[in-house]
This record gives sequence, C-alpha cells and structure tokens, in this order.
Amino acid sequence: MPRNFFKPFAFICIAFLLLVLAFTIAPKPIVVNKQIQQASRVLPCFLVFSDIHLDLGNENQEIANQGNNTSNELWDRAKTKIANTIADQHPRFIIVLGDLPRHDAKKEAPSTASTRKEARTKVLADLKKLSEDYNTPLLFVQGNNDADTNYGRFSTTIFQDSSWPFLMAKNKVETRPKEARSLFNALGCYSAYPLGKGQKLRVIALNTVVFNKKYHKKWAEDATKELDWLNSQLADVKENNEQALLVMHIPPGTDGYADKGEYKPIWDASIDKGNDINNQDKFLNIIASFQDNIVGLLSSHSHMDGVRLLMDKSGAFASLISVPAIAPGHGNNPAFKAFTYNPYKKFQLHDFTTYYMPYWNDTAPEKAKLANWDSAYSFQAIFENKAGQSIFQRLKELREGNEASQKILKQDVKDIYAAKSKLINNNVNTDITIDVK
Repeated sequence: MPRNFFKPFAFICIAFLLLVLAFTIAPKPIVVNKQIQQASRVLPCFLVFSDIHLDLGNENQEIANQGNNTSNELWDRAKTKIANTIADQHPRFIIVLGDLPRHDAKKEAPSTASTRKEARTKVLADLKKLSEDYNTPLLFVQGNNDADTNYGRFSTTIFQDSSWPFLMAKNKVETRPKEARSLFNALGCYSAYPLGKGQKLRVIALNTVVFNKKYHKKWAEDATKELDWLNSQLADVKENNEQALLVMHIPPGTDGYADKGEYKPIWDASIDKGNDINNQDKFLNIIASFQDNIVGLLSSHSHMDGVRLLMDKSGAFASLISVPAIAPGHGNNPAFKAFTYNPYKKFQLHDFTTYYMPYWNDTAPEKAKLANWDSAYSFQAIFENKAGQSIFQRLKELREGNEASQKILKQDVKDIYAAKSKLINNNVNTDITIDVK
C-alpha cells in the first residue's frame, strides 16, 4: 500500500477527534425563559406630579403652609429635583395632575382671578421649559384650583398658547375631530398617545372637577357629556386593541379627610338626571366594562400618597394610585412619583418610586424646614411584590388574601400615606376599596 495513503487518512481522523472533543467540552446553549429575559431589561418609566399650589412671590415656606401652598424656594427645589430625575431616569413622558396656583385659603390676601392667572402662567412656563429642555412629552390635567374660580368650569384661557394641554404628544385622531375639539374646549378632557400612536398606549385625561359636589349645579350636564365621551373612548381603545391609562385630579371613592369623624364621598352622590345611578357608579361601571384594556388610574387632590382598588362582586378589577403633592401644607412631605411600566405585558404598571423631601422630619410642626430632596421609597420595597408582579396584581393578592395579608396591606397603606411624614399620626383610613354597586 502506498505510504501517501496514510496522510489524508490520518488528517481525517485527527479532525474527527477534534470535533468530538469540541462538542464534549463546549458549554451547552442556555435556553433563556422569555419572562426572565424581559424582567432583566430596564423597564421604561414616566413621571407624575401634582398640587403645586404656587404662592407666587412668597419666599417663606412657613407662611405658605398656612394656606397649604408652595413658596418660590420650594418650587425651585422641586424643579431641580424633577430635572435631575429626568436627566437620570429618562422618562418617556410626564403627567401633571393639576392645581398649579395657590389655594384660596389666605384670608388676608384672597386669591383672585388675576393672581391665579399669574401663578398659572409662571408654572406653565416652567413646565414647558422642562419638556423642551429634555425633549420629553408632557400632559396637563385640570385641577379644581386651575380655573378662574375654585371648582369652576374649565376654560382654554388658562393656557397661553395652543400647544397645551399636551406638549409633543400626538393627539388622538377622533372620528369627528371638530366635535372632539369642541368637547375639550368645553370640558378639558382629551386623549393622547405620549409614546406615539404605534405603541398603543392611550392616555385618557379626565376633568373630574365636574363630578365634585362643589361644582355648580347649573353645569350638571358636563358630567353626563364627559362620561359618554369616556365610554366611547374606551370602546375605541378596545376595538383598536390598545391599553388605556386614565388620569384625573379628583378621584372617586371616600374622602381621606374625615368631616366630623365621618369619611364622605368626594364626588357628588346625587342621582344623575335620567338615570337610576349616580355619576360615580356610572363611572365605575364603565371602567368595569373595559377593565381588560385599562392599565390603571392615577389621581391626586388629597395631597397624599396612596393606593385603592376598584371592586365588584367578583373581586378587584383595577387599581387607582394617588400622587402626593409638591405643597406640604396638609402634613405630607413634598413628593412626586416615577412609574415603571412593562411594554411587553400590555403596559402594566410594574412599580413606582416616590421621591420626597423630608420636610416634616419631626412630630413638632414648628421644627419643619426645607431640606435636601434626597429621600425615596418604592412600591416594591414597601409592598414586596414578587418577581414580575404588577402593582395591581400585588394589591389584589393582599386584599383578597388571608387576615395576615390584609393586615400587611393596611400597614403598608399607612406607611406611605403622607410620603413618610412624621407629622401625620396613624389615624388613616385604610379601607382602600371603591365598590361597584
């Protein structure tokens, strides 16, 4: 046999042995669970703040507290903290839940239409600058102090230019755009896509001042018009396979502040004309009908941090989260929130972080003082979500769990109520449910 025969044969044998060895020692490919892969990604966020109540020209926060307002210095510190958070967290959009000017509580200098306008103009200009400086969409929601009179009717005159109420957010294109614009001009409610229409997250901004018992009876039809509009919006959301985030100033449910020892409804409880139910029950029925397309509801007004569950006979079906105020006059620490959401799970609200200034860092109110805005807590840290759980899923689990779970829920609600303020005692309404009748 020729000697040259063995050379190619030996080469083939060596190559085969090397191939077998490579398969033997090489690590097996790792199969990554899709849920784990999604959880490992940094989830996007958005910012929400509310109840600024700027007492324009007042540099003394102690005096501003007498009217539950915000001094110029506190607002400057809030803007700095918000700007730093935007630069650090890169939120996809910002929501401001209303109440820009000071309250009307000052007897020595009652707030007039002109002073409200001056404060609104200042805060709106600051908000627009934040949006433009960081190229971040911003949406504004009407509060009860934003009209020319407290709990007054909405008017577009509160804005100084046509870019409001949303900056850099593409407006929902209505079937009848003229009628939709007319409704906004009259009521202040609107919808927008802050992430762009391709993302299928629609923010529905409600003017819930119209549902409050202090809203003038001569405008009672405003509530009916807005509820009909909300129903049509959510029907459109469902038809287009979208998800909706509902944002408002005044929430439904029971007022967190006791009136002579009694917690009363925040919305007008009188029966809507031509219906057998009041506006709150009609609102809750609408939400229940479209619960699969609603990622959550956000509100403010109480100045406190908090969570609530919308309940029907089958259990909890939606969560409502309260955003604490910038103004600290109710005994709350000045604060705002950053929400993370999961775009891979239909925009579920995954967590929130509340950034607060420890203004009320003592039980003695006279020791309150402006401090560094460097404190924070998260929903996950307080309520101890399991991996991948949304805010709503965790609240539902605790509320519908055993006695021990419900006890934990009540304590957690107390823990965040005044944004860690030491001035508020434990006399907090821990009933977080809003029931559909």
